[in-house]
Amino acid sequence: MTILTPNQSLKKAFLKVKHTVAEIEHFKQKLHNYFDSLDTKQHEENNKAVLRDFLLATHFSGYDINAVGRIDLTLKEKNSTNFQVLFEVKRLSNKAEMITDTSVNRKAMQELSYYYLQEFPTNNNTSLKHLIITNCHDVYIFDALVFYTHFGKNPTLKKEFLDFEAKSA
Repeated sequence: MTILTPNQSLKKAFLKVKHTVAEIEHFKQKLHNYFDSLDTKQHEENNKAVLRDFLLATHFSGYDINAVGRIDLTLKEKNSTNFQVLFEVKRLSNKAEMITDTSVNRKAMQELSYYYLQEFPTNNNTSLKHLIITNCHDVYIFDALVFYTHFGKNPTLKKEFLDFEAKSA
């Protein structure tokens, strides 16, 4: 897995956007509140709510951000039917299930892969842009194209998954 720095991963056009001092101070305050609100002793549900509130209070107020089914959080544009982002959120203290730079085969990745397979082949959601795994401190952002390349283009996996889902229904 190739790890990119924020500067490497951000689109150059985004880096050219000028922000006012007030916007930067607002973001800094919301980020400070976000980290202060996280609690290692709390269940992941509490930290999901903190993450959701932070996203809505910063640059995602025009989006719907909610838990849907077993998916921890989803992000979609208001009035859109398809999710653009899927989140798998782990508790801060849950190191066993959280992926790391050197170990991605953990429960968090397995769950996110399952959610992807539910959304892409099962619900025919071609609007997915990113899939995110986080413990609210560490954040791993995957381009949906990576999941499409490894899972979505595999006809055998898609068929087996759809058969599995049909039997589970």
